[in-house]
Amino acid sequence: MTVKTNFNVYSKKAQQVLAKNMSALGKMTQQLASGTKINQAQDDPVIFSISKNLEMQLNATSTVINNLEYSKDFIAVAETGMTVVNEHLERIRALCLQGSTNIFNSTQKQAIVNEINERLDEINRLSAATIFDDISLLDGSCSNMKLQIGSKSNINDNTLDIGSALIDIRTNALGLDYEPFERGNLITCEEFRDYLDVVDSATEEINSNLSKIGAYINSLDTKTDLLTQLVAAKSSYKSTMMDTDVASAASELTKYQILENMNVAVLQQANQLPSIALQLLG
Repeated sequence: MTVKTNFNVYSKKAQQVLAKNMSALGKMTQQLASGTKINQAQDDPVIFSISKNLEMQLNATSTVINNLEYSKDFIAVAETGMTVVNEHLERIRALCLQGSTNIFNSTQKQAIVNEINERLDEINRLSAATIFDDISLLDGSCSNMKLQIGSKSNINDNTLDIGSALIDIRTNALGLDYEPFERGNLITCEEFRDYLDVVDSATEEINSNLSKIGAYINSLDTKTDLLTQLVAAKSSYKSTMMDTDVASAASELTKYQILENMNVAVLQQANQLPSIALQLLG
């Protein structure tokens, strides 16, 4: 072994090994502290890029799931309003059937008309009161309503057009305004019978749109379930790529701690080699 004083090659090699082991020790420490085995692009450029794309997709999908939940709440408000209208129409029809019978006197028939008018007014009030976050749902203003149910920009594949179901439920729009009820004169049995057809037509329209709303909610439920499963699958994939294997990392950490201590001891010995030259001179 050559003894030199100007350049200690053995010390330099020991320093290089120590620096390498300290870097590995720092990497294991970071993996255990962060819980991920890839914390920066230089750790694994390909996996790092894939994980970032997955993270973007997961964030977008989670936002879409939230949109779907909000959309279901939005539609459910309209469904509630229409259901109440339906209940009013059922009662109005029953009242018309009563009024069609000759056994009631004029006072009793006027009481029937009064209740019918009150329920018609209530339907108009429902149109104004059925709102979601300041959006009126059942006054005809949402006929072009589209819900974002996907994470892309293509309208056909990523939106749901529910405008056709959000109809105007005001009495004039449903054809429920009836001149005999407004003139204040005595209503005949024939006029009550004629109004049955009007009520049946309005009820059919409401039921048709309730059916549409039910189909929309089912569609949103299916979409939500699918995306939830997709998030779980992608999260599992991302975890496999990125999450630290704690048992393996802890074992590696212990190994590098031992190597670091050995490197320090070896470096101390290597730094003492040039002092041998003094002994040779003596």
